[in-house]
Amino acid sequence: MLELPTSHNPNPSGMNVLIVEDDDDDASEIVEVLLTIDSVCQVSRASNGEEADQWFALAEERPDLVICDINMPRLNGFDFLTRLRASQEKPPPVVMLTSSNRNGDFSRSQVRKAATYIQKPNTYSGLVEVLNQLMDCVSSGQELPSRLWPSPDD
Repeated sequence: MLELPTSHNPNPSGMNVLIVEDDDDDASEIVEVLLTIDSVCQVSRASNGEEADQWFALAEERPDLVICDINMPRLNGFDFLTRLRASQEKPPPVVMLTSSNRNGDFSRSQVRKAATYIQKPNTYSGLVEVLNQLMDCVSSGQELPSRLWPSPDD
């Protein structure tokens, strides 16, 4: 079975989150921030969509949330999301978190039924803010807006 790097938070009743991110620095920051949030129990990481797809095919336990980059080698975030939706009866919510500002990425995320779209903030404090906002919404059962960061008003 494919084993993914996993980090734990002391809260055993929290959510399990899968990060699909090819950039090691970005992934480390995301994991670091998520592990400070009380509603998160475990964070696993796949370094591309193909690795995440293989893990879903073999894993016994499913994550409660997937946070996925768009531009990755081997299998990009859009193609991973399409495969996940086709292969899972009840896939977890998938959040597209990307540094891309390409026109069309937001609408492509919506068409593929991503839970929300987040353009990666340029600062660590911005990342902390948006991930806290995301996890507050998810853990409380609130419906996520189609775009979380920047907000449509920005």
